[in-house]
Formats: sequence, C-alpha cells, structure tokens
Amino acid sequence: MPGTARQTSTDLLIDGSTANMTVVEFECTGDAVNGSIPDARIISPPQGFTVSHGEISAGPVAPSSGYSVTLLNGSGTDILGGAGLSITASAVTIATTTAVPPIYGSLTLVVTNQTTPGAKLRVIVYLRRISLTQIAIQPTGSVTSNASSAVPFIFSEQYAFTRFPSATLTAATPATVTLSPMPAGITAGSVNAHYVRIVDTVGGSEVVLITARTSTTITFTPALSHTSGNYSITSASGGIQEAVKYAESLANGGNVWLAFGNTTVYKTVFVAGSPSVWIFGRGLWATNIVLDATFTAGDVFVVTATTIIVGFQDFIIGGHSGHASGYGIHLQNGSAGFPVVSNVSIFDTWG
Repeated sequence: MPGTARQTSTDLLIDGSTANMTVVEFECTGDAVNGSIPDARIISPPQGFTVSHGEISAGPVAPSSGYSVTLLNGSGTDILGGAGLSITASAVTIATTTAVPPIYGSLTLVVTNQTTPGAKLRVIVYLRRISLTQIAIQPTGSVTSNASSAVPFIFSEQYAFTRFPSATLTAATPATVTLSPMPAGITAGSVNAHYVRIVDTVGGSEVVLITARTSTTITFTPALSHTSGNYSITSASGGIQEAVKYAESLANGGNVWLAFGNTTVYKTVFVAGSPSVWIFGRGLWATNIVLDATFTAGDVFVVTATTIIVGFQDFIIGGHSGHASGYGIHLQNGSAGFPVVSNVSIFDTWG
C-alpha cells in the first residue's frame, strides 16, 4: 500500500470574527514496502501567519531513527526553523522562532529519511497572525515581539514539568525542597493557591498544596513519606495551573490555551485572574479535562478574586462517579468583575 499524508486546518476565532490562529494537522503513514511518505501541500494557507508552537509525534509504528520533517513555504523556507531535522525521539516540541519569515505562498510538508514500512507520524502546527498585541511566551520567558504591553498566548502543555528533588519527605511534616530550575509557572501567586503532584511508585503518589515559595524552593506538607530517589514532583494539572499562574504574573495577564485531547487533572486549579486570564480550549470534544480517579472532592476551577476579568471557553470537563462534591467552575465569594463562561460542557455524576 502506498504511503499517505492528509492534512486538516482549523481556524480559531479569538475575537469572534477574525481567525487570529489556525491549527494545521498532518496525519502520515509510510509506504507498506519502502516506508516513503508523500509530500502534503496546502495550496492556500493563511498568508502572513507565523509558527507559534508545534508538535511532532510518532507511533504506534515508529518512523526510522533520524527522520526529518520540514514545512516549506512558497519560497522553500522551512517555517519550522529546522526543529524537525534528524528526529530520534518519539515526540518533539517546536517552540516559537523568529529566525524564519511569515508564510507566503503554498505550504508543503516534506518527510525524508523515513524507510520503516507502515510508520505513523502526526504533525500539528499552530499558526498565529502577526500582531503586536498577541504574542507567544515560552516557559523560559522568551517572547517573539518587542511589544511589552502585549497580551500573550500561553500554551498549557508547555508549562507541565517534572523535577527530582533530593530531600527525603516525612509524612505530616512540612518540607522545603529545591526545584532546579524553578518551573516558570510556580510564582509568588502560587502560595496557598497551587497544587503539585508527588509521583512515587513505592511510597504512594499524592497532591500537595504549596504553602511557601522562594526563587529556588517550595514548601508543602505531605500526607505520606517519600524516600529520596523514589519520587518526583510534577504538575497536578498537565501544566494548566502553571500556565494560569504565569499569566497572572504578567502585567497584562494572558490567554491560556489548553492542549488538544485529554488532560488529566488531579486537584483544583486556582484562578486569581489578575489582571485578566482567559482560558481557551480547542473546541468541544477537542479539549477534554479529565478528573483523575483520586480527585474525589473539590472544585475543578475556582475563581478566587472579585475584581478581575476571567473567561472559560470551548472545552469539556469530564468527571466520574467517585467525585462526590464540588463545582466544575466555581466563582468563589461572589466573584464580581467580568466572568465569562462560553461553550463549556461539564459531564459528571455528582449531585
């Protein structure tokens, strides 16, 4: 069977009328004999857009080690900036780059050095309209525009993290651990408003609340004991809480974009929202927030401030029968300001 490469494009209408972002997705399958994948061409892509973020993933049949993916505009320039060359990992993240020009002319996906029969490959690229008021900020803090007053796009999956502290933790005893480097989404605003997850296959996993933070450490009180070397500390929300806290730390807030597919959440995500935070999914059934089985009580999102602008749009919250109490989105303490909930579905079995 010959190889295939099909593509789809989806416009994201951020301001209700203009497509400020377009998502382009390619699904590729290698030839059954020689593994080759044909070029996939978009004749009329959005002109003047640039790459905001991208993902290249492989499987279940992995491509040949060292395969390359380029996305060429009409002049033959790779708009991925070389991020897809000589891939050996199962997944690659493409960060924003200023080294390539905006899209002009057609757009062609080219896969080379791939000889594994039937290999599977998925390429997702987020294209954004050039604007001085909509920029993308990476977890490192690097930006793609000199507009210091911009309201940026912040992609939640980029703010997920895993760290391996060296301290041994004792149950019911406050612990201060070093996170090196400190994740960008753990900020001063995280204190008493940010859960992280301890993953420990020996002592048992749990979520803990950050009760203090410095530039290099966080403090919390675990319910279980954890031996050094047996555990890691990760996001309890697939990067959602970290993206929200990072947005809140910016002068003008930010637009947090949730990932495609399912994101597992283990505990409440706090939204203070100052000065403003909008949380966007990629559409109903495209973005699903799934409550872990251990998440048995508490709100999924809780808005804690009273004089802010905060919005939730275009995603699904999926609960389970074990979640006995709590709201999907809770405007706590009569939150005022300008809260907006649009096109959000909550599926659950709690009363």
